[in-house]
Amino acid sequence: MKKKLVLTTLSSALLFSAQAFATPVYIAIDDFNSDDQFVSDTTVGDGLQSNTNAKRTLTNELLSGSGPIQSVAQVSFGILDISNGSGEDSEVTVAWNLEAGLLPATVFPISFLFEVVQSDGNQTSLDFFFNNDPLASFSIAPNTNNQIVAFGLTSSQLAQINVGAGSLLLKINGDTGWDLSVDAIGFSYDDGLTTSIPEPTALGLLALGLASLGFHKKKQA
Repeated sequence: MKKKLVLTTLSSALLFSAQAFATPVYIAIDDFNSDDQFVSDTTVGDGLQSNTNAKRTLTNELLSGSGPIQSVAQVSFGILDISNGSGEDSEVTVAWNLEAGLLPATVFPISFLFEVVQSDGNQTSLDFFFNNDPLASFSIAPNTNNQIVAFGLTSSQLAQINVGAGSLLLKINGDTGWDLSVDAIGFSYDDGLTTSIPEPTALGLLALGLASLGFHKKKQA
């Protein structure tokens, strides 16, 4: 009888004192750890310069500037790094092909996120599109370092992304002479499953209960 009472008390303590946590899921679009690229545009008005590999298409178009030109967009050392010389302005785009059904249709909300590794003293703008339809726009303040930026997808945007394969496009521009480094672009959501983790109080009651059971067993012996 005493043993049953102790176990009942322990079960109640764990039930009411446990904390439930959803499991986060991250779907990477590009961590820039593979398929390095280098694109430089040195002439204003000659159109964009482009490089395509299995992972992405990277383009750089010089909008203004005079020689010697230093405008470069490259993927190396695990980041997308863009630099412009003093007096130069360029527009850089990155495009990825997304497969159909990439995101779970039954989970909501889902966030799109990326990391700004570093920006210089110039303000920059980032615009995201899916199949040419706008997803979100951001203005990155000067001297931003190691900042995660995120936005939630609407139900219509989620349906649009999942309906079939499509193109995700990132367009980047900024004030004259702008530099920017970006990393870790992807989606994040909770899978809806919860894991119960007992609080310290419940664990203390569990230890006390086990000790009581041991004492009760010893007394019976």
